[in-house]
Amino acid sequence: MANAESVFARCIDGLVEDTILAGLTGFGEILMALPGVYPSDVLSSIRRLGTDERVPEHVLDRIEKLVRRPPAWEEELGRNTKMPVPHPLDYAWRFGNSAVRFLWRKALLLAGTMDEIVLLGLPCMLLRGAGLCKAHTVTLVDADQTALDLAAKAAPSARVIFADLIEHRAPKVAGAVVVTDPPWYPEYMRTFLWCARRACRLGGHVLLCFPPEGTRPGVKEEWSQAREWAEALGLDLVGVDGLVLPYVTPLFERNALAAEGITNYPLEWRRADLATFVARRPSTIARPSNPRLGCRWGECVLDGVRIRVKRANERRFRAPVLQEIVPGAVLPSVSRRDERRDRIDVWSCGNRVYACAGRGVLLTVLGAMERRTDPVRAASEGTGRSLRPQEISLVREAMEQIHRLVSVEKDEIRMYYGAQSWTTGSRNCSAR
Repeated sequence: MANAESVFARCIDGLVEDTILAGLTGFGEILMALPGVYPSDVLSSIRRLGTDERVPEHVLDRIEKLVRRPPAWEEELGRNTKMPVPHPLDYAWRFGNSAVRFLWRKALLLAGTMDEIVLLGLPCMLLRGAGLCKAHTVTLVDADQTALDLAAKAAPSARVIFADLIEHRAPKVAGAVVVTDPPWYPEYMRTFLWCARRACRLGGHVLLCFPPEGTRPGVKEEWSQAREWAEALGLDLVGVDGLVLPYVTPLFERNALAAEGITNYPLEWRRADLATFVARRPSTIARPSNPRLGCRWGECVLDGVRIRVKRANERRFRAPVLQEIVPGAVLPSVSRRDERRDRIDVWSCGNRVYACAGRGVLLTVLGAMERRTDPVRAASEGTGRSLRPQEISLVREAMEQIHRLVSVEKDEIRMYYGAQSWTTGSRNCSAR
């Protein structure tokens, strides 16, 4: 892996150097000219090139100042989608408006007149494109009930189906076009492609959103494997549109970048490629194994702030207080490859992460705070005995920590998403 990382870094260095030699010297310009490279990777590359004197010193100095300025898009905020604030554990990046328009144009062109279009895990397409598809039958499949309810109101003629594509089989639908945007990891790609093929009739098309080659080491190999899997499912690739689907940076990613000292960058720098497949052959391949591996998380929502806690099967009392894993609590990464993720017991929608010995007690306390009941009494009932004075003090300390966390992130949500952001949310691996 270390070798793959170094090869990837050298590749990024070459791309960045070529971009600067072509005359682009603004950080945002360089970022947008690259194939989906993460902003901190771009900045690290520019610094390496400066050390090797492959980038002029004045260019490096200018970029160092630019990335720390207040964001140029601050006045354009207020992007209230009325959907739950994305949580980092859901891999939930939502499309920008131009991506929604591009996908609808493509889907409508391929569907022809009056044919059914199926959206697997894409509520934002229906929410922001309801007026574009009135002549077609549209089915939305998603695991976020809030998003489904909103989509049903926005497009009353559409069919909405609650289904978690990771946990369950895809519902029986047969679309002329199926659009899907899985989390950007191979096991999710396999499952979502299988579900898309099952939902696509013979001769129909599958539109798959896929990470561009600069996203991380190994994406080229992952794309090759995805193509082979698609062919095995009876899907033939007919075209790829590169970097055409921008996502809006979610709050958790904004906070992660700010923790690395990067505050000024294009809001829709992250973009996906769009692969178009045609279903030429029937498929009898069995569904791949469930990709949702590892621990389970419980969630509580306080004033719109989503807090996840790793579940623990124990009743004894352990201290529910939060312990910082990184200085300032904000994890300066959104990558699944970050080794610090294994130490996280508590995770907020603003990408604040903590260790916690008493996860079961904390979940009980959070549940009581969400219901506006007595957390100390709830913790006592959860452990099956009266709490000792020191244990009561620990519960109250945890409550104060949660109150401070919620106060900070509530303000961030209000500033970033608008004053009317939703105060409820549900676990979902695909809401875009």
